Amino acid sequence: MAAVSIRRQLLSHALTSTIAILLLVGLVVQHLVGNWLRAEFDEMMLTKAQVMVTLFEEDTFGMEFEFADEVMPEFARDQTPEYYQFRTTEGENFERSERLKGSDLPFLPDTTPVSQFLDIELPDGRAGRLLQLTFVPQLELELRTPAKRISQYVMVMGLARERASLDRRLLVLNLGILAVGAAVLVSVFFALNWVIGRGLRPLEEVKLGLLELDSNDQSQRLNVDVPLLDLEEIVAALNDLLARIEESFAREKRFSVGAAHELRTPIAELMSTSEVFQRWPNADEAPQFAADVLASARRMQFIVDSLAQLARGRLQPYEPALEGSQLVLASLVDAAFAQHAETARQRELTRAVRGQLDIQVWSSALDVSLILSNVIGNAIAHADAGSEIVVEFGAGLIAVSNKASGLQPEDLPRLFESLWRKDEARSSEFHVGLGLAIVNAYADRLGIQLSVELSQGWFTLRIHFPADDES
Repeated sequence: MAAVSIRRQLLSHALTSTIAILLLVGLVVQHLVGNWLRAEFDEMMLTKAQVMVTLFEEDTFGMEFEFADEVMPEFARDQTPEYYQFRTTEGENFERSERLKGSDLPFLPDTTPVSQFLDIELPDGRAGRLLQLTFVPQLELELRTPAKRISQYVMVMGLARERASLDRRLLVLNLGILAVGAAVLVSVFFALNWVIGRGLRPLEEVKLGLLELDSNDQSQRLNVDVPLLDLEEIVAALNDLLARIEESFAREKRFSVGAAHELRTPIAELMSTSEVFQRWPNADEAPQFAADVLASARRMQFIVDSLAQLARGRLQPYEPALEGSQLVLASLVDAAFAQHAETARQRELTRAVRGQLDIQVWSSALDVSLILSNVIGNAIAHADAGSEIVVEFGAGLIAVSNKASGLQPEDLPRLFESLWRKDEARSSEFHVGLGLAIVNAYADRLGIQLSVELSQGWFTLRIHFPADDES
């Protein structure tokens, strides 16, 4: 789907809504005014018919219609005449206008005393309108008695005239509605274009501010003065994102420098030992040279393996159906302690296990073992000598605590940072600051939540496993 600008989309939606409103208003106006024009037209016909029926009278000789063409010449003219016809309720003709030339107007069978209107075709082919009116003629004054005050006859009058004047008014009405609607639409278009453009100006300033940022300078921030609360929140979110990107770049830079530093030391040892051995191949210290070379190679291998583990944890997605299995956490913790038993013995550390030892979770055995090995190894390496390592089990939870008198609260945010070490002097050749970074990477991979706490000199790392998912 092709991308559309916010300005164009807002303008399109606003114009669509405006057109819908104008159509609705136009239809309502057309209906109301059109009906009013028709009612006015019909009222004029009814008034004329009521005047004409007053000319109808019953006298001693019967019914008489006292009408003169000079009074109403519209019935006698050659061009566009009007027509009238008087009939009995049975439809028998009594009197018709001369221009009908013997033909009859349409007769509606309903002769109740109400006025009825109908669109018809006039005898000369024009579009016309018919009024049919049922009435009782007047009674001549001399014939009126207390017993007889009205005529005994009932007559039906038909009055027909062209409706061109009405149609012209309706056409003018429709054209006027269209013209006003078009004028309003054009005015709304320009007004909306101006209003939307003005309203989007702060957003345009934000865009220009983003374009002006230098990709080589991560310390830059978006400095745009926007008077809108929503945009202020967006600018704040963007600046927060830029801060996190800067921190990420700085962390990666520290990682690169740290990795180079960690590899430089065994490489330098390897090169110097090799140069000495090359110069004095038969020296008595040759066996020691070989041992030093092997130790440097092992240290390099450990660092490379740790970096590979870190990369796998960050890059390779976890597939529960293929890698998952039911794990007894207490057994994996025992195995982790066994891996570091010699170091724990040398540092005179003891362990205490509490909680539910039968807790099981569904996860990757290899990855969880790696996490626990690094967590236990980190606790053994950095706990105060002669202290106790406490492991507590709960529902989907392992908490590992150790005495850490040298750790400060400000150190906690950096614990999972690659190659970060609190005390370089206390680090051995196989502790390069990657253990907890590997733990964090594999925890993210498995959906495990990690939390750390420092309280009264005790450091606690909690491992929260997700709900079992064997799918």
